[in-house]
Amino acid sequence: MIQPICFKSIPTVLVFEINSRNIKVSKTLKFEQEGETVVLDIRGLIYHGDFHFTSHIIGTDDMVWYHDGITTRSSYEMREILTSSLPKIC
Repeated sequence: MIQPICFKSIPTVLVFEINSRNIKVSKTLKFEQEGETVVLDIRGLIYHGDFHFTSHIIGTDDMVWYHDGITTRSSYEMREILTSSLPKIC
């Protein structure tokens, strides 16, 4: 489903929640501003549910860092170099 959202100017940070399972997430979001396309790169994903969350943070060098408060405690672990797709949300 595609639902248009309008902004007066493109935000520097955009946060939204998707209440669905087994979805594919794009690496970028595209906006049209004054006739030009502006592309924002995804820099983080947070998965949550059942009073627990995990996260993937994506650096500007496309390195993916993983955090899970139960297993990694206060640390992030390097997971991978981002290629053509983001980690799958299940």
